[in-house]
Amino acid sequence: MHRDTDLLRKVFDRIDVDSSGFITPQNLHDEMRRFLGTDYDNRQVGRMLAAADFKHDGRISFEEFKRFMETGATATEESLA
Repeated sequence: MHRDTDLLRKVFDRIDVDSSGFITPQNLHDEMRRFLGTDYDNRQVGRMLAAADFKHDGRISFEEFKRFMETGATATEESLA
């Protein structure tokens, strides 16, 4: 499981290009453009970010990212439960 955490950390750090410790809407937007070659609008990026934003603070911490990637649960699903 340690290797899985290390891999998730590498992916998280790649998206967190400003090394703030969080994936911000801008980080996500830039990575989606770089990775997929598609320029998503703010609404689309906001929906993607909200899926893993369990603290509802507009950004994704590593703990939130790890939880989202490991469980597949979304913040939206949990708030409805």
